[in-house]
This record gives sequence, C-alpha cells and structure tokens, in this order.
Amino acid sequence: MNYLELNEENIKTIAEKVINHTYYGDEKKIIHDVLNRFKYNTDLNEIAIKIAIIDLTSSTHLSQHKGKISLDELANHILEIPNFDKRVEAGDSNLVREIAECNGNVNLFSFATKYCTYHNFEIYNKDCYSIYDGVVKKMLPYYSKKVTKYQIDKWRKTYDYEAFHKCIGDLLKDIHIDYPRRMFDYFLWYPNRKK
Repeated sequence: MNYLELNEENIKTIAEKVINHTYYGDEKKIIHDVLNRFKYNTDLNEIAIKIAIIDLTSSTHLSQHKGKISLDELANHILEIPNFDKRVEAGDSNLVREIAECNGNVNLFSFATKYCTYHNFEIYNKDCYSIYDGVVKKMLPYYSKKVTKYQIDKWRKTYDYEAFHKCIGDLLKDIHIDYPRRMFDYFLWYPNRKK
C-alpha cells in the first residue's frame, strides 16, 4: 500500500481534513462541547454521559463487553479514582492503566487512552496522551521500524501505556516533527480508517 509520508505538512493537511469533515468535524465539536460542559469527573451521571459520547464517536466498542462491564460500573470506577481531574490535566500516564484495568474482566486500554486524551486535549488544551486503537496498532510499525504489531498488542494486554506513549514520542522526536500527538493520531487514523 502507498502510505503517506510522515512529515509536518501531511500531518497538518490530514488534521485539517478531520476538523473540516462534515461528519468527523461535527463529532469532534460535540466531544469538545460535552467535555467542556461537564469538565470534572465528580458526578456519576456526567461521567456516564462522557463515557457514552466517547464510546459512540470513537469506536471503543464498550457495548461488546456488556456482560463483563456496565456503564454504571465504569462510571463509578472513574468517579472513585483519586484526584482524577488534576491528574488528567497533568498528563498522568498511570490513569490509563487505572481505567483500563477497571474490574479485571475486560481490557479497556483503547477506551482509557481516548478518555484521558480527550479530557487533556479538549478541556485543558494540552497534548500529554496518545490514543491506542486498531488503526494505530496497524500503522505505527509502518512508520516506526523499532516496534511491531506484536509488541504494541503486548503493551495493550499488559496495560503498558508508558512504553506505548514513549514509542510515539520517540518516533516524533526521531523525525524532528514538533506537532501534537493528537494531530499525529489523526494522521495515522484518518487515511487508514475503515470507510
């Protein structure tokens, strides 16, 4: 396949396509507006709304695990994480593991990376997290010869977010790209998503 060259111009072009896309751009605005209306993770119902919005718009497939985890259980789990809001603002990578492991019945790694990324980026205008999903797992080894799909999946299975996050940071540093991780995620996802 012919994949786009990884450079700042292509990252910027793809990010603009996502933001201006009638479908994805509108969803991005909804996520932004909902998260900024319900900024804090101190109310069970507000957390549940954010979980549902992120699941629906970001294909985290929580409904596939309905017998293993409920919306109420996940929302309560996030509610009980100490100092969640200060930690997500600061980019605390341990939050991903704390959410992803939830009840031990299902691996919520992808959802956890998205929940943290969206809060950090959309509310606090920071760029401390990287998203994991199937497209990233497929595409990252193409751009970084230092990692394989097997290694990325192992990080997911063992909840090793720090290794995953470092891999993306090292790749961007190695090729001297000073662009937000969020834009890099668009670059990996948008041209390679299932249409």
